[in-house]
Amino acid sequence: MRPINEDKTIMLRVNHTQLAFSCEGRLAKALVTDYKGSHVSLIEKKSSGVKVPYFVSVTDDGELVDTYTGEPFELSKFWQHTL
Repeated sequence: MRPINEDKTIMLRVNHTQLAFSCEGRLAKALVTDYKGSHVSLIEKKSSGVKVPYFVSVTDDGELVDTYTGEPFELSKFWQHTL
């Protein structure tokens, strides 16, 4: 198991609103509670300063899937260091 990256902040963008999350649990709760049936952007800022967008759909059942591929989307990837 890789160590958790506690310094990571992910930006949630939807309908001209931008919110910052530094905790996987809070982001997951916000997505499931407030954005079911919606398409959102999650923006990850890499250590190099590059911002990487991820396009995620929140199903009516609260599942997260990549908007374009339909594959399950795991929020945990944001808070793990890459080796």
